[in-house]
Amino acid sequence: MTQNIRDVHSAVATIEAELLELSSRAASGAVSTEAIVELRASWAALVRLLALMPAAAVRDCPRCRQNVMRAATRCGFCWMRLIPPIAEA
Repeated sequence: MTQNIRDVHSAVATIEAELLELSSRAASGAVSTEAIVELRASWAALVRLLALMPAAAVRDCPRCRQNVMRAATRCGFCWMRLIPPIAEA
């Protein structure tokens, strides 16, 4: 499940970057500005509907290199004891 959420966040970021690139091409007349405006509005509506929570803070396990929650005290894959990172101010 967590991997699916990361995939969605990654896809959202990729598409957003592509939309920005398309927007810059529209300024040169290569793409209809109206089409870009409509596409960005539709995309924004989809993102709101998905109601994505912020991406989870994760880190790699030093032993098995699987993604684990940043605050984890034990890896959920190899069960290695982890030291939680120092809290940020």
